[in-house]
Amino acid sequence: MPCRERRLKHETRYHFGLPEDRTVMTTEPVQTRVDDRGLRHVCLDAGRGNVLTNEVFALLRESLESAGPDESAVLLEAAGPDFSYGSSIPEHLPGAIDEALPAFCRLIETFLDHPRPILAAVQGRCFGGGLELVAACDLVFAHPQASFASPEIHLGIFAPIASVLLPDRMSPSRATALLLSGEPCSAEEARQAGLVLELDDDPAQHAKRWHREHLGKKSRSALAHAVRARRAGHRERWSRQLAAIERQYLDELMTTPDAEEGMRAFLEKRPPSWRHEG
Repeated sequence: MPCRERRLKHETRYHFGLPEDRTVMTTEPVQTRVDDRGLRHVCLDAGRGNVLTNEVFALLRESLESAGPDESAVLLEAAGPDFSYGSSIPEHLPGAIDEALPAFCRLIETFLDHPRPILAAVQGRCFGGGLELVAACDLVFAHPQASFASPEIHLGIFAPIASVLLPDRMSPSRATALLLSGEPCSAEEARQAGLVLELDDDPAQHAKRWHREHLGKKSRSALAHAVRARRAGHRERWSRQLAAIERQYLDELMTTPDAEEGMRAFLEKRPPSWRHEG
């Protein structure tokens, strides 16, 4: 997807939680366009690793909620070599997470309630919050060298949204392994487990071809009813579970010393010192 014109700007950005002052070429972190086949392209372009912040959550919601009745589907894609490193670590520290996690959960509900199929095109690393975004999509296309991981457990926390969505998107045992080990799985493993539909060296182009062949000429009304019916078996349960796990994360997990220690150790580039309490 072509990006908007970039501009020079000196700023401090966080790349996977690490601050770095530099002069950069900036652009809008979320870009949207609708092509002549009714496919809404939503592109993450938030700098190195496409780190997910409160701003990105808000812009993604805005893009999805502005979809028109003539559109047939959404394609979520990303600029750069990696889909996303995941959510901003500083925004997950105590004092900030109370805003970030509810914002992310509301975004996921926007995905689940969207009246059109949502396709995702994944290249490179799709980690943490990036994996959670992809798990909320209806169909996933990936580059053969893409990888998927839920590394939150290494930081003394867990992946709340992935804990709800992943077991329904792939084999439960593979989802459990991802959530508890924090180790990545390959695109082929994700395909075999059911998360990824098809692999291609250009997943965005492949997703567009799939849309053109299977969705672009369908009745928009029929597609709306079809995705609503497809999600019906999970949607109510997902909503209840997301609310419960959000409270567990904020009220219980974030009171444990290991949760803050893991993230601060990551930011300080040192091994964590676990207390194993709570």
